[in-house]
Amino acid sequence: MGADIYLKSKHEPHQALWEPRFNKAVRERDALPRDCYAYTQKQLEVGTIYDEMFSVGYYRDSYNNSSLLNQLNLSWWEDVGPMLDKNGMLPIERAKELRAIIAVRPLDEKRVREAMSGSETYDECLDYFEDKRTRLLTLLDESIELGEPLYMSI
Repeated sequence: MGADIYLKSKHEPHQALWEPRFNKAVRERDALPRDCYAYTQKQLEVGTIYDEMFSVGYYRDSYNNSSLLNQLNLSWWEDVGPMLDKNGMLPIERAKELRAIIAVRPLDEKRVREAMSGSETYDECLDYFEDKRTRLLTLLDESIELGEPLYMSI
């Protein structure tokens, strides 16, 4: 589970471009025995294509320790949910407001440390969340610049 955010004018054409390739790779993977090397290789291809399909006009934030909003002591449900209209759209004025909050809100050091896996350093984990912040801010900026509300499934 997580928050899925779409800038439809960017995401939908990009997804449509990659979806046939994704479906083909899935069919090819599914035709292989699961316990063979070729299946594993095809699964890697499926994952790569899937990631590309969702690389434009889309942002996801899981509801776990890897959640950016959690690291900022914010909640998708309590803080962002009330900003959405009845159709799950984030109006431009609210996008500006959310952008301002996310841009200046400090990461919670304790939460960042809790999110660390055994192999990550604190700085690596901090970089991960700053990258997530940058990607979300970029999507909010695009929404504001285009005057296109974001669709949020939270």
